[in-house]
Amino acid sequence: MKDWMDVETWFTGKEAIEAGLAHKINEGRQVAACANFKELAAKFGYRNVPAALTTLNQKAWAETQRRQAIAAKL
Repeated sequence: MKDWMDVETWFTGKEAIEAGLAHKINEGRQVAACANFKELAAKFGYRNVPAALTTLNQKAWAETQRRQAIAAKL
């Protein structure tokens, strides 16, 4: 565990199960808003965030910003 933490290891659901860190994967859920994960990761010093995670989140963040702009006009 310490080695994983030292190199900032990220796991998919399947990898977490294989590593003994989880025993099932829950079905994904759609959310109405999100945070800018790339910005938060940098703020908290994460170094090895998987590209797939930041790319997926960037799309969700763009949608959140679009909704915020619409709400600001109301």
